[in-house]
Amino acid sequence: MNRKLPHKDPADHTTWKGKFIRRLILVLGLIVMTADKAQTQDRSGTVSGSVVSAGTDDVLPGATIQIEGQFVGTIANEDGDFSIFISEFPVTVIVRFIGYLSSTRTFRSAPPNPIRFALSPSRLDLPEILITGENPAINIMRRVIEEKRRWRESFETYKVKAYNRFRMENDTGIVSIWESSTLAFWDKERGIREISLDQKQTANMEIDELLPAALFMNNLYDDDIEVAGHTIMGVTNKDALSYYIFSLSGTRAIDDQLVYDIDVRPRSKLGSGFIGSVAVLDSVYALLSAELEPGAAFLFPPPIKKLTVRYRQQFSRFGSDVWLPVDLRSSIALDISFGGLLSFPTFYIEQFTRLSDFELNVELPDSLYESNDIVAADSTLISTMEIAKLEDLAIPLTVDERAAYETIDSTMTLEKSFKPRGLLARFVNMTAGSSDGTEGRNRDRRDGGRSGSFLPKNVRLNFEPAAWHNQVEGWHLGGDLGLDLGSGMVLTGRAGYQTARKDLTYGGDLRLGRRTWIEVGYLDHVPRRYRSDIQGRFLNSLSVLASQPDYFDYFHEQTGFVSIGTRIPGWRTASVQIKFSDSRHHNVVRNISGGLIGRADTVIPNG
Repeated sequence: MNRKLPHKDPADHTTWKGKFIRRLILVLGLIVMTADKAQTQDRSGTVSGSVVSAGTDDVLPGATIQIEGQFVGTIANEDGDFSIFISEFPVTVIVRFIGYLSSTRTFRSAPPNPIRFALSPSRLDLPEILITGENPAINIMRRVIEEKRRWRESFETYKVKAYNRFRMENDTGIVSIWESSTLAFWDKERGIREISLDQKQTANMEIDELLPAALFMNNLYDDDIEVAGHTIMGVTNKDALSYYIFSLSGTRAIDDQLVYDIDVRPRSKLGSGFIGSVAVLDSVYALLSAELEPGAAFLFPPPIKKLTVRYRQQFSRFGSDVWLPVDLRSSIALDISFGGLLSFPTFYIEQFTRLSDFELNVELPDSLYESNDIVAADSTLISTMEIAKLEDLAIPLTVDERAAYETIDSTMTLEKSFKPRGLLARFVNMTAGSSDGTEGRNRDRRDGGRSGSFLPKNVRLNFEPAAWHNQVEGWHLGGDLGLDLGSGMVLTGRAGYQTARKDLTYGGDLRLGRRTWIEVGYLDHVPRRYRSDIQGRFLNSLSVLASQPDYFDYFHEQTGFVSIGTRIPGWRTASVQIKFSDSRHHNVVRNISGGLIGRADTVIPNG
């Protein structure tokens, strides 16, 4: 049986054809958008690898890795490894190391495996050193100083991405690590401000505050460098030629350019100056690198037995002829000893700082300078910028550092890592405290106290170090010695020395009774005007040593007091206390403006 097919209007065919074409265009558009998105993702990535010497395979720590035509770069770590984040491919990567030919490679996308750069020694014919007449090093450094004065005037501001890592060690190995990355802004008149991007630390560190990164960078090109309260003249200061002895020790090459190696030391052994060497690039007369440490006059009073600080830094050209630091590697060793009575393991601190993506003479947001905070968290400002992660800015961790992150837990405290030695070591309570004289003094001295073999069984002795660093006292070095005589009688003595004020703190008290007590005492000290649950003595000391402004204000107090108190039954720690005191308060001033690794960019007056 024949069926009659329904009649189709030609207009319906046209409509169906139009819908099909529109759907086809939509699908093709989605495919193109997806492909474009994938291509955009492929445009960014990381180039990582190692830098070694060709032929010997010796690692070249500190080798610089630069993106051609950009102000983006990094350095190789102690193992010769590097990692650099690329925001958009293709790029050409240049690897340099003084004494070697540079190696250049072009990448059109992120390589799947680490890249090995093997640099060949430079074969440039180096001139023989002949010294006739004036020492050639003097003329070279004169040109360096003149060139610096010229290009230093060419910029007023800059913006830069910064990364910093501290590694603390004792005699046996790594104790802790803390890292930070920031976006830093520098103004010639207003100083530095940083926006925190990210930070990371081993599990045994409890640093809750925002850490800077660029502020930790000590620029060895500066006229003066502040190191642990000492102001040391820089080797490119306008007066450096009359203060230092410069001598040409040799020549090297980087590609086809001559590099002068110049040794430096103070003219006077009594003068506070640097010793070490600098590398100067011929024809442009700019520092390529510096390896410096404070000289013999870098001394501190007891109980600081020894403090050594060594700097290694490299510089690169930015803009037409501006030379700025790209890294800083610092090695710090601190020995504290009270002779045979008490000493601590050596504190070792290694610092690695990297600066990248310099932008010179940019307009800086005024909001950055509305407060005195050097470091802030500004999510609004960050959202307007393309910011890399900490891992993208970091200098790669060494094998030992990676192992430290995996193995160090919260129980491996700094107190355990730096347990003291000596006759009094058994009486030392290393629990981190922040005594201002009255804090903790009302504790039962039997808690944590120890009975020595030379003491009666009912007598207990307890010693608590009172060591910290701030911009008023400098180092405060001393402690509290508590003697529990039994029957509720506790005698406490306190003494300390302030290195910046060159003065003593001292005091003592006698407490009678345990559940109900009476206490009488006297204190001559420099306490904080207020306490903080966020920032304690320990963290503030780290901040000041790292050249940050002091968090606290201080005053000089001389006080005598009598207090009567009783514990509330049923409560372990609750008590009621009445205190009568007669106090005299005096203003104090900030005596230092820098820390171990430089000068605080902003010094807030003590109020």
